[in-house]
Amino acid sequence: MLQATNEACPQQGRQPALPDGGQSVYNDRSQATGPVPRHGARVPELSSDADTAPAGRRQRLARECARSVMRVGIGHDLHRLQPGRRLILGGLEIPYARGLVGHSDGDVVLHALVDALLGAAGLGDIGDAFPDDDPRFADADSSQFLRTTLARLAALGYRVSNVDLTIFAQEPRLGSHKEAMRRHLAALMGLVPNAVNVKAKTGEKVGVIGRGEAIACQAVVLIRQVEHDAAHLQHPHAPERSV
Repeated sequence: MLQATNEACPQQGRQPALPDGGQSVYNDRSQATGPVPRHGARVPELSSDADTAPAGRRQRLARECARSVMRVGIGHDLHRLQPGRRLILGGLEIPYARGLVGHSDGDVVLHALVDALLGAAGLGDIGDAFPDDDPRFADADSSQFLRTTLARLAALGYRVSNVDLTIFAQEPRLGSHKEAMRRHLAALMGLVPNAVNVKAKTGEKVGVIGRGEAIACQAVVLIRQVEHDAAHLQHPHAPERSV
């Protein structure tokens, strides 16, 4: 397993000198340290302290960086609103006169999140994993879908790094619920709250969102593979390594 390190991965090439008048902007050793050019000056390539490390440490860093894998996933879901149903978003019940229609609880936030996680790992989409014609998932709590998906990713050596969610709803207004949703989702995934971001947008009274007929969500996730060598063998769709 890769161990956490504050050392940056080696960069290609070294940082060229800048014209006089720059000033230092980075102090953290995990970031490149260098000056800020005056207006019009050429911005250099980033470098790291790995460039000046002993040869053995440079080789170790190169091996660890080559073994680490980071992947991005995008998910989307939309459900129409209907009276007589509870409105569940991000695993929380939102007070409102209508709820989302779906085979499960209709939680577009968790559905988009699960869709993004599956996509990042190359595991298809939420419809493949949890078909809407399977009676096992009728009125299901979508938190179960998230837990099952996280377990599948963990078995392949993946961990979630961060999540960015955008909810599209003309009504109800969700601004006062975003923080609670963020913290609840972070707890479900075992993340610190600032690794999850929740945004809410209206439809500007345009289309099914703007007319208040439906709510949608888009999710973007970053996952990292912490045991790349073992997971590469387990994953049926693992990409070939580039050389």
